[in-house]
Amino acid sequence: DKIGIFIASSSASSSTNVSASLTRDEAGKAYFKAEVSNYSAGDQLCAYYPYAANDGADASKVTLEVPYIQTQTAPDKFNGSNNPMVAVPETLPEAGTAVENPLKFRHIGAVLEFDITGVPSDETLKSVQFVSSDGYPATDNSTYDLTSVTEDGEMTTKAGTYYKSVTVSLEGDGFTPGQSSKVYMTLVPGEYT
Repeated sequence: DKIGIFIASSSASSSTNVSASLTRDEAGKAYFKAEVSNYSAGDQLCAYYPYAANDGADASKVTLEVPYIQTQTAPDKFNGSNNPMVAVPETLPEAGTAVENPLKFRHIGAVLEFDITGVPSDETLKSVQFVSSDGYPATDNSTYDLTSVTEDGEMTTKAGTYYKSVTVSLEGDGFTPGQSSKVYMTLVPGEYT
């Protein structure tokens, strides 16, 4: 997994859209690590997940999606890349000082869990679809202002293209007949019919 890091600064040469990779220390503790440069004390560290190489150079114009086509690698296994998140900005200390406070991420989507209680032995279930008649549960290019994220999860969003359905496809052989399984789906938060 990787998260994207931005430095919100008045300096044009500050780090923009740097990827931070998951790593572990000697004790097995996991953390994300990235190298950033050219920032001043008081600038804001902004972050989002999942990292995308084409998210631009401005922390106020990061494009994230709640995909209308989602995949799940196996029954009961949630695919986190379908669930975008943004972090509450962290004020940076003087250069060369580590940021010790953990980032507080907020989900953009809402996760639904479907219990598949049985598949007939003569059928194969490969996907589950959610279709709304009065709302738009998916978006592929909404723009978020990472500098506007608050502790309560509020943020400035510019709407993108929205879709009326979300489909989750299970990779491989689908769901095993006769067994109970779970399907996880991420939707744009809202009320749907």
